[in-house]
Amino acid sequence: SSDTLTTTATTQVNLDTFAHASFTVARYIVAMTSGSSFHSTEIVLVHDGSAVTMTQYGTLKSTSLATFDADISGANVRLRVTPASSSSTVINFHRTVVE
Repeated sequence: SSDTLTTTATTQVNLDTFAHASFTVARYIVAMTSGSSFHSTEIVLVHDGSAVTMTQYGTLKSTSLATFDADISGANVRLRVTPASSSSTVINFHRTVVE
């Protein structure tokens, strides 16, 4: 699946969620822009139903536009993003999941 989020705040928000009962592993390709700045990264996360482990790699950027975290809330795994600036940041992502 793919989606886009545009934000103008520096507060943490959900970039994506999925039911933890449905999938164990997710891989994301994330591309962000803010003005002429860019930031692209790949994220892989895995969970055991109560905790999420993630790694971020392959990062290319002109400046750091955001940081990422993941957790489980209720029945969902959440990929969370915290933008670095209150300037408009456009975040595009593509997710691949594995049962």
